[in-house]
Amino acid sequence: MNTDPTQNSPADDMDRLLAAHFASDQQLAPSSGFAFSVMDSIQAEATALPPIPFPWRRVAPGLVAVLGLLIAAAIFTIRELRSIPATGSGIEQALLRPISLSSIHLSTLEQALYWIAASACISLLAAAASFRLATK
Repeated sequence: MNTDPTQNSPADDMDRLLAAHFASDQQLAPSSGFAFSVMDSIQAEATALPPIPFPWRRVAPGLVAVLGLLIAAAIFTIRELRSIPATGSGIEQALLRPISLSSIHLSTLEQALYWIAASACISLLAAAASFRLATK
Protein backbone atom coordinates (compact mmCIF):
# COMPACT_ATOMS: atom_id res chain seq x y z
CA MET A 1 0.00 0.00 0.00
CA ASN A 2 1.26 3.42 -0.86
CA THR A 3 0.87 5.68 2.17
CA ASP A 4 3.34 8.41 1.15
CA PRO A 5 1.47 11.76 1.45
CA THR A 6 3.83 13.48 -1.03
CA GLN A 7 2.60 11.45 -3.99
CA ASN A 8 -0.56 12.61 -5.73
CA SER A 9 -3.28 10.20 -6.68
CA PRO A 10 -4.43 9.99 -10.34
CA ALA A 11 -7.66 11.79 -9.39
CA ASP A 12 -5.69 14.70 -7.92
CA ASP A 13 -3.57 14.89 -11.09
CA MET A 14 -6.74 14.97 -13.22
CA ASP A 15 -8.26 17.71 -11.09
CA ARG A 16 -5.07 19.75 -11.37
CA LEU A 17 -4.97 19.36 -15.17
CA LEU A 18 -8.64 20.32 -15.54
CA ALA A 19 -8.22 23.36 -13.31
CA ALA A 20 -5.21 24.49 -15.33
CA HIS A 21 -7.10 24.00 -18.60
CA PHE A 22 -10.17 25.97 -17.54
CA ALA A 23 -8.08 28.71 -15.94
CA SER A 24 -6.57 29.68 -19.31
CA ASP A 25 -8.22 32.44 -21.36
CA GLN A 26 -7.97 30.44 -24.55
CA GLN A 27 -11.29 30.19 -26.43
CA LEU A 28 -12.16 27.09 -28.42
CA ALA A 29 -13.62 27.63 -31.89
CA PRO A 30 -14.85 25.00 -34.33
CA SER A 31 -12.95 24.53 -37.55
CA SER A 32 -14.30 26.26 -40.64
CA GLY A 33 -15.05 22.91 -42.28
CA PHE A 34 -17.19 21.88 -39.33
CA ALA A 35 -19.17 25.12 -39.37
CA PHE A 36 -19.77 24.82 -43.12
CA SER A 37 -20.89 21.20 -42.84
CA VAL A 38 -23.35 22.10 -40.06
CA MET A 39 -24.76 24.97 -42.10
CA ASP A 40 -25.07 22.71 -45.17
CA SER A 41 -26.96 20.14 -43.07
CA ILE A 42 -29.32 22.81 -41.75
CA GLN A 43 -29.93 24.12 -45.27
CA ALA A 44 -30.62 20.60 -46.58
CA GLU A 45 -33.04 19.92 -43.71
CA ALA A 46 -34.85 23.22 -44.30
CA THR A 47 -35.35 22.55 -48.03
CA ALA A 48 -36.33 18.87 -47.63
CA LEU A 49 -39.81 17.84 -48.71
CA PRO A 50 -42.31 16.98 -45.99
CA PRO A 51 -42.88 13.26 -45.35
CA ILE A 52 -45.59 11.51 -47.35
CA PRO A 53 -48.76 11.19 -45.22
CA PHE A 54 -50.30 7.78 -44.64
CA PRO A 55 -53.32 7.21 -46.97
CA TRP A 56 -56.00 6.79 -44.28
CA ARG A 57 -58.80 7.53 -46.78
CA ARG A 58 -57.85 4.44 -48.77
CA VAL A 59 -57.33 2.23 -45.74
CA ALA A 60 -60.44 3.24 -43.77
CA PRO A 61 -63.03 1.29 -45.88
CA GLY A 62 -60.98 -1.89 -45.56
CA LEU A 63 -60.62 -1.44 -41.81
CA VAL A 64 -64.36 -0.89 -41.47
CA ALA A 65 -65.07 -4.02 -43.53
CA VAL A 66 -62.65 -6.14 -41.50
CA LEU A 67 -64.10 -4.83 -38.25
CA GLY A 68 -67.62 -5.63 -39.46
CA LEU A 69 -66.61 -9.15 -40.43
CA LEU A 70 -64.94 -9.72 -37.06
CA ILE A 71 -68.08 -8.57 -35.27
CA ALA A 72 -70.24 -10.82 -37.47
CA ALA A 73 -67.93 -13.78 -36.82
CA ALA A 74 -68.05 -13.14 -33.06
CA ILE A 75 -71.86 -12.96 -33.11
CA PHE A 76 -72.08 -16.14 -35.18
CA THR A 77 -69.70 -17.95 -32.83
CA ILE A 78 -71.60 -16.84 -29.73
CA ARG A 79 -74.91 -18.01 -31.24
CA GLU A 80 -73.44 -21.38 -32.12
CA LEU A 81 -71.94 -21.81 -28.65
CA ARG A 82 -75.26 -20.94 -27.02
CA SER A 83 -77.03 -23.58 -29.09
CA ILE A 84 -74.88 -26.34 -27.54
CA PRO A 85 -76.44 -27.91 -24.43
CA ALA A 86 -75.07 -26.56 -21.13
CA THR A 87 -74.06 -29.94 -19.73
CA GLY A 88 -70.37 -30.76 -19.81
CA SER A 89 -70.86 -33.95 -21.79
CA GLY A 90 -73.06 -32.12 -24.31
CA ILE A 91 -70.27 -29.75 -25.25
CA GLU A 92 -67.76 -32.57 -25.56
CA GLN A 93 -70.15 -34.61 -27.67
CA ALA A 94 -70.93 -31.64 -29.91
CA LEU A 95 -67.24 -31.00 -30.51
CA LEU A 96 -66.19 -34.62 -30.94
CA ARG A 97 -69.06 -36.05 -33.01
CA PRO A 98 -68.30 -36.64 -36.68
CA ILE A 99 -69.88 -34.26 -39.14
CA SER A 100 -72.07 -35.85 -41.76
CA LEU A 101 -74.07 -34.21 -44.48
CA SER A 102 -77.28 -35.69 -43.13
CA SER A 103 -76.77 -33.90 -39.79
CA ILE A 104 -76.35 -30.48 -41.46
CA HIS A 105 -79.58 -28.60 -41.83
CA LEU A 106 -80.24 -26.69 -44.98
CA SER A 107 -80.06 -23.35 -43.17
CA THR A 108 -76.63 -24.20 -41.78
CA LEU A 109 -75.45 -25.26 -45.23
CA GLU A 110 -76.80 -22.05 -46.72
CA GLN A 111 -75.05 -20.04 -44.03
CA ALA A 112 -71.79 -21.79 -44.81
CA LEU A 113 -72.20 -21.09 -48.52
CA TYR A 114 -72.93 -17.43 -47.80
CA TRP A 115 -69.79 -17.15 -45.69
CA ILE A 116 -67.73 -18.83 -48.41
CA ALA A 117 -69.15 -16.49 -51.06
CA ALA A 118 -68.56 -13.44 -48.87
CA SER A 119 -64.95 -14.40 -48.18
CA ALA A 120 -64.33 -15.08 -51.89
CA CYS A 121 -65.76 -11.67 -52.81
CA ILE A 122 -63.66 -9.92 -50.18
CA SER A 123 -60.54 -11.72 -51.41
CA LEU A 124 -61.27 -10.73 -55.01
CA LEU A 125 -61.91 -7.12 -54.00
CA ALA A 126 -58.65 -7.00 -52.05
CA ALA A 127 -56.71 -8.43 -55.00
CA ALA A 128 -58.34 -6.01 -57.45
CA ALA A 129 -57.62 -3.06 -55.16
CA SER A 130 -53.98 -4.07 -54.78
CA PHE A 131 -53.55 -4.35 -58.56
CA ARG A 132 -55.18 -0.96 -59.06
CA LEU A 133 -53.00 0.68 -56.42
CA ALA A 134 -49.85 -0.95 -57.80
CA THR A 135 -50.42 0.36 -61.34
CA LYS A 136 -50.79 4.01 -60.28
